[in-house]
Amino acid sequence: MRGVLGTCVGQAKLSALVGRQLIRRLSFAFLSVPIASPTSAQLVEEYLIGQNAFAFHGDVSGSIRTFKSDAEAVGVVRNIVESMGLPLRFEVRSGPVPNASAILTKDGKRLIIYNVIFMEEIKKKSGQYWSLISIMAHEVGHHLSFHLSKDIDDHTAELEADYFSGFVLAKLDATLEQALAAMRELGSPLSSKTHPKRDDRLQAIATGWKTGGSKKVPDITAVRTPQVGTQTQVDNPGESASNKLAILLPYWCHEKRTFTRDEHAVCENSVLSDLDNVLRQAYDLALQKASESGRSAIAVEQRTWLSERRACQVDVACLTTTYSSRIRQLRTR
Repeated sequence: MRGVLGTCVGQAKLSALVGRQLIRRLSFAFLSVPIASPTSAQLVEEYLIGQNAFAFHGDVSGSIRTFKSDAEAVGVVRNIVESMGLPLRFEVRSGPVPNASAILTKDGKRLIIYNVIFMEEIKKKSGQYWSLISIMAHEVGHHLSFHLSKDIDDHTAELEADYFSGFVLAKLDATLEQALAAMRELGSPLSSKTHPKRDDRLQAIATGWKTGGSKKVPDITAVRTPQVGTQTQVDNPGESASNKLAILLPYWCHEKRTFTRDEHAVCENSVLSDLDNVLRQAYDLALQKASESGRSAIAVEQRTWLSERRACQVDVACLTTTYSSRIRQLRTR
C-alpha cells in the first residue's frame, strides 16, 4: 500500500518512452479486456514490471513471481468493491511486494498483489482486522482512480487513495478508529517526496469516512469542556470524545492507554484539540527544515514542553497559553 506504511518511493522507474506508451495503451484496456476471476487464476504467475506490467509503487520492479490468493484476501477485496455496487474486476494474488501493490498488466488485467507475511504482522501490530481491509481498499482506490493510467502528483494520488479507503470502511460499518488503525500504526510522521505525512493522511481517511457514513458523526456542539480543577473519570478520552468530535481529535486521543489529566483536557476540549493539531503540524515542519543536530534540539525542547503542559493539568487557560507559546516558538525556526 503505497504510502500507508511509508515504504513506497514513487512510480516505477520505467524509461519515459516505454512507461508513457504502456500507460496510454492500458488506459482503455480496463474497460475492454475480460478479467480472469480469482477461482480460475494460475497457481504461479510471473510479471516483468516495465515490460508486461506497470506498478504504481516505485519499489516494485523487475520480475515478480505471484501466487494464487487465499480466500480471505479475495473476500476482502470482493467486499470492498461490492460496497461500491461494483462486481469484482480485480485479480488478487500474493507475492514478494513490500506490503501491497496495484498492478496493471499489458493485456489490461488489474491486479492487487499483497505480501501475506506483512498482512499477518500488521493485523497483530494494530490489533485490527480492519487494517487489512484498509490497506486493500487503498490499492483498490489506486485502480478506480486510474492512478496507473495517468500522470498524477504522488501526494495527490496517495491522499485520494486514503480518502477512498476511509469512504469504503464507513460503508462497511467500520468505526473511525478502525478506519485509522493501520495509518496510525505505520504512517510516517514526516512527509517525503512521494508520501504526505501521517497527519495529512489521517485527515484524508477521516474525511472519506465521514463522507461515506456522515450519519455516524454526531453534532460536535455537544462536546463537553472540562471544568478547571476537575478530574475526568474516562481512562481513554478518545473512547468517549470520538463519538462527539471524531474528526478534530488529535490521533493520540484514540490510543489504548491511561491518560494524564492534561491529556484528558486536550482530548475533551475542541479548542485545545485544534491547538494540538496545529502544534503537531508546526513541529513536523520544523523537523523537516532542521539539520540533524537541529532535529535533536527540537525533540529535547518538545519533551520539556510536554512537562510544562502536564503541569497545567486541567487548567484550560494554562494549557491554551502553553500551546500558543510552543507553536510560536516552532514557527520561528
